[in-house]
Amino acid sequence: MNYVELSAKDVKERCRTLSEQVSASGFRPDLVIFIAKGAFQIGKIMSDNLSCPLAEISCKRSGGKLKEKLSPVLKLIPGRVRGFIREKEMNKRNKKSNSERSTEYNVKQWSEYDNAERVLIVDDSIDSGSSMRAAVDAASEFFQKAEIRTAVLNVFDGSEAIVKADYHLTDNMLISGPWSNDSKEHKKFLSQYRRWKESQ
Repeated sequence: MNYVELSAKDVKERCRTLSEQVSASGFRPDLVIFIAKGAFQIGKIMSDNLSCPLAEISCKRSGGKLKEKLSPVLKLIPGRVRGFIREKEMNKRNKKSNSERSTEYNVKQWSEYDNAERVLIVDDSIDSGSSMRAAVDAASEFFQKAEIRTAVLNVFDGSEAIVKADYHLTDNMLISGPWSNDSKEHKKFLSQYRRWKESQ
């Protein structure tokens, strides 16, 4: 499986291409929602490119603490080895039967856009599809009159059985970016995310 580490500059370029794909389809979102907090940078760039406001949703699975604890060590491991570890982690995660996600969003924030007719939900990748499915379901319930579409940098085989990406750039590509704990740009990413949160 291919693995790529993206810089903030790389992410900006890929999001430009993804935004062009959305625009070319004729879909003009009134709101972009990113899956927090990993897809913040993608959401921010996409909302800027598509000239619409930005909101967030959190979709959490149970567990997942081990990766957080290991992040200082992961920074010291060569890129190819990190890619191998990520692939093993993803395969293990996707084999688990627990696909449930708990979703949280700021009702006050979302209510500012309750008349939205077109909503675009973005993430870095659709792995099993469970997080995106939960986000789409929550948005569909809240924005009952809106058309909901999805845009991601990457899609993995098999996820389309749970949720389909309306727009994507690559298939079966393990992606690491500034949102990844082991990225050299992670601190800057977190700082930008916190500033955005404080502005809401």
